[in-house]
Amino acid sequence: IENKEIRRKMPRRSMGKVKENLKFLYGPQIHSGKMKLRWGTDLLEYIPPTFMTETDQEGEITEWLADLPDDFSVEGYPVRGRYGMLSSAADVPYAGITLLWRNRVITGGHRAGWKPDEIFGAAHGDLARQRVWAEIHLDCLAPNQQKKGFIWNEFNRDDLEDALKPFLIPYAREARGHRRREAKIPSQGQMKIADEQVKGALESNEIAIAMQESTKAAQRPAPVLK
Repeated sequence: IENKEIRRKMPRRSMGKVKENLKFLYGPQIHSGKMKLRWGTDLLEYIPPTFMTETDQEGEITEWLADLPDDFSVEGYPVRGRYGMLSSAADVPYAGITLLWRNRVITGGHRAGWKPDEIFGAAHGDLARQRVWAEIHLDCLAPNQQKKGFIWNEFNRDDLEDALKPFLIPYAREARGHRRREAKIPSQGQMKIADEQVKGALESNEIAIAMQESTKAAQRPAPVLK
C-alpha cells in the first residue's frame, strides 16, 4: 500500500506520532516478517516490549510473562492471549490491554492500551497502569467497519474484563509492591556504587583542601575583645 500526494503538510511532531501508531497497529505482522511498512524511505520497525525477570537463590531466572490457559474462554467462546509485567520505563507505551483480531490491533496501540480501573487502578500514577501488559486475540468476535472497535454480540467488554481479572490483578498487585521493595531495599550494586562515590569524594583534592582550611580556622586563636 502506498499513499502519495498528501495534500496537507504534516508537522514533524504529528508525523512521529503517526509512525509510532502505525508500528503498534501492525506490530505482530511487522515482527513476524509478514509485512514491511515504509514511510517514504524509512523502514518502520516494531520492537516488542521487554518483561521483568527475577533470579532466585539458585540462579534460576523467571520472566514475568505467561500465556492464558489453552481452555480459556469468555461466555463459552475461546480466547487466546498473553499477559506480563513490563521491565522498565522504556516499555510504558506498551502498557494496558491490547485487543487484536487476526493479528491486527483493533483496540490499543502506542500509549493507548485499554486499562479498566478495577484491574489497573484509577490513579494516573498507579504503577499497574505503567507496568501491566496483555495482548488478547478476539478472533471469535467481528470488528466494526472502521476496524477501530468490536461488535460485542457474543459477549461484552465487561465479560472480558471479569474473565481476565484472576490473571491480571495479581500482576497489578506485584507491580505496586515492586516499587515499595525497590524504595526500601537498595541492591548490593547500588550500595557499592554509593560507597565508591562517597570514598571518591572524600579523596578528592577539593575536599582535602576544604578540610585543611577548616582545620586551620579552628586552630587560630580567638580574637580578644577590648
